[in-house]
Amino acid sequence: MRAKRGILGVVAVIVALFAYWAGSELYYGHSISPRGISTVRDFFDRFGEPRLIRMVERNGRSYYEFSGRLPPPLVFALPSDPPAYVFDEEGRFVTWCTDPGDAPDYRREWRLQSTNSVEIRIARQKFGL
Repeated sequence: MRAKRGILGVVAVIVALFAYWAGSELYYGHSISPRGISTVRDFFDRFGEPRLIRMVERNGRSYYEFSGRLPPPLVFALPSDPPAYVFDEEGRFVTWCTDPGDAPDYRREWRLQSTNSVEIRIARQKFGL
């Protein structure tokens, strides 16, 4: 009887940890979703300042890639990179990637330029924020 309780306790802990991890992944996925984002202003209104802004190039045109935030410490989601949100020269939302570090096709399609870092204040001015 005692051994059975111990096994059930261990199983309960494993199930709880799995549920916490799955819930964290769902929460993080929902929190980074670009739903409702159609412009740079929408991005700033919903997410605040991006961690980083970089120029990306596709088909000879330049775009702006905004890096989002990694999950907070108590959210047990494990992306290798923060999400990336791409905007065109007019500030319209184009696409996004949940985890560019685990998406080599994304980086092949959205190549970083050699001098790719853009100051946040310059982006704010460009997009009238």
